[in-house]
Amino acid sequence: MNHRAASRQNAVDVVRRLQRFRQQMERDMEPEPWTALETPVVLLLSDVCEALALTEEERSTVLGTAGVTALIDELEVRIRPISRPRPSMNERNGR
Repeated sequence: MNHRAASRQNAVDVVRRLQRFRQQMERDMEPEPWTALETPVVLLLSDVCEALALTEEERSTVLGTAGVTALIDELEVRIRPISRPRPSMNERNGR
């Protein structure tokens, strides 16, 4: 396979992976349209990197230092366990 054909095949593979990424977003967003997704761009770009099967090093290059830091911060916030709200004084006293 020559260089041009290999390049074209790579482009086709990228298109297919991005198409599958969009289709997954459509499923995940139902019943809302995927086009209404509101998310930090760093999360979306990180997900695109994952859809393209990039390595962690490649993802870091794509995101840059500030992006990696923002991604870590976003993920840290999202994985913290949600604590139950503390009952009000009236609820604790049976009122």
